[in-house]
Amino acid sequence: MKKVTILLVIVGMLLLTACSNKEFTAKLESGKEALNAQNFEAALTDLSKANELDPQDKEAKALLEITQNIVDSQAAMNNGEFEAAIFLIDKVLNQKVNEGNKQAVSFAKQTKQELQSLNEQTAGLKEAMATSKSLIEEKKFDEAIAVLKKADMTESKMDSITKLQNDVKLLQLEAEKDKEIAVAQQKLEEEKKAAKRKAEEAKKRINSAQTAADAVNLVESLDPGNYSAQHMSEYDLITEDTSFYYYIAYAAASGLGGDVFVQKGTGKIYGTMMGTETDPNAPFPDFSNEIR
Repeated sequence: MKKVTILLVIVGMLLLTACSNKEFTAKLESGKEALNAQNFEAALTDLSKANELDPQDKEAKALLEITQNIVDSQAAMNNGEFEAAIFLIDKVLNQKVNEGNKQAVSFAKQTKQELQSLNEQTAGLKEAMATSKSLIEEKKFDEAIAVLKKADMTESKMDSITKLQNDVKLLQLEAEKDKEIAVAQQKLEEEKKAAKRKAEEAKKRINSAQTAADAVNLVESLDPGNYSAQHMSEYDLITEDTSFYYYIAYAAASGLGGDVFVQKGTGKIYGTMMGTETDPNAPFPDFSNEIR
């Protein structure tokens, strides 16, 4: 009886082993087929099961490692982690090529080229943004815009690259807006400087009283907003030293007023006195009364 029991146990173990081997072979083969068809998720499931059934099988273990690296690489690529994806793909490419992994290695080579291109595009977009930001801080808007316009805007299915490209577009709009503001500010500053120069030139001209109008303005500036003056040309005169004087009569809102002489070219203002050698009733500059 005891011998029969032992025999049954041995037979059972042999049957289990046979079933296990059969399942292992089936999972390994289906895993290979899925791997060659680039159905990596299915391959990962079947090869994981094959490795679980026979952890010592080198082929199953090697194919599982290749498949896992490809799956992880694709996940990294979809997350925009291109350098990590390249690192994982290189692991696949470092495997010895055989009939079981030939298609997977071929896929890895193509994928690496794509990843390198995506990585270069990402690096270029990031560099363009970093460079343009520095130029914007230096107020070099045209240079910043030129850098952004040269950025690689090739359409991509990668969300990470699409996001970077949108960031580039937004930064370009920001640079263009900042340029408009800077140009407007510069124009305003130039207008202020021009107005200041014009005012200084007008003041200088008025103070030197080159014209009768200058003389009128000069007298009115003695009390701005209060004095109103007018030129009375009939009393203009030239003194013996050939100096020319404008005769200006002024009135104030307060009711005060008077007459003065403004020396042309100097802008000096003198009071008046009556009488000259030729005409005792004519007004004459009172040089003892310099008003300005």
